[in-house]
Amino acid sequence: MRKLIFICALLLSCACVASAQNNRAFKKGYEGSIELGNYAVFGKEKAGAMIQAATTHGYRFGNGMFFGVGIGLGYDFDSRGAVIPAFLDAKYNFVDAGVSPFISARTGLRIWEDGPEYGRQPFIAVAAGVDAGHLSVKLGYDYGDRYVEKVAAGQRVSGFIKPSQLYCSFAFKF
Repeated sequence: MRKLIFICALLLSCACVASAQNNRAFKKGYEGSIELGNYAVFGKEKAGAMIQAATTHGYRFGNGMFFGVGIGLGYDFDSRGAVIPAFLDAKYNFVDAGVSPFISARTGLRIWEDGPEYGRQPFIAVAAGVDAGHLSVKLGYDYGDRYVEKVAAGQRVSGFIKPSQLYCSFAFKF
């Protein structure tokens, strides 16, 4: 039994090493990822933290460029509400290697709820990071105009607040 477990572990580690060596930044074709990010939120009328999980699916063009679309689900700890982002994602890897630095840009719309309040937030995010095999890490800045609608004293109140976010995210690419 121990020999079987050892042989399976050895084969699994060989497969992981071989796939990491073949996973180069300029490979052409479909690429997907699952990402988990932590956001530090600050702005005129808002401060706090948010955590978000997202999935992105797109096409790698073979010259370092990647374009994709994504959707996610997050939780805003300050407002204790759900956040749903939908976005377009663009990424450029600088070198064709197993470990490759990159820059990325993401734009889209977040829909969030906070008890009686709800809103939408167009955003743009820029980031820099490193791909290492099937793993990716990035640091970025996210800016958006948050449109707020709420009912106060029987009247509907609306307006824009401008929270910004610094974030760090980790992704698994497949």
